[in-house]
Amino acid sequence: MRFLRAILFTVPLIGLALTQSGCLIAAAAAGTGAGVAYVKGKSVDLLDATPHAIADATEAAFKDLDIAVISREYTDVDATIIGRTARDTRVQVTAKAETDKTSKVFIRAGVFGDDPLQARVLERIRANLGMPEHPNESPS
Repeated sequence: MRFLRAILFTVPLIGLALTQSGCLIAAAAAGTGAGVAYVKGKSVDLLDATPHAIADATEAAFKDLDIAVISREYTDVDATIIGRTARDTRVQVTAKAETDKTSKVFIRAGVFGDDPLQARVLERIRANLGMPEHPNESPS
């Protein structure tokens, strides 16, 4: 009787484990896809300016685009400016010094990125720094 009870209990559990493994794989794949979208959702550019100058230009760009500045932190090696749009989309600009005169800029709007908004922010930052239009863009 004990043997029969153990088999009646074990067989459904094994069957359940075998049939649910696909859901586990699907959940893992969905998580991986979301991670890739998050990583690829930011714009990156190299600018001829210090992080402090980029922070000032970003603050001016946010003002031009009606993005409210939430926080502003900077040092000689990096800077981070965070703002929010009228639709409460978080916009973060981070500048990290590459050399004494150049910095790498990372821009992310929203969780997975908003390319048009990020491009407008970068365009305004470049303009506020007195830089020409991005070389990869065609003149309009």
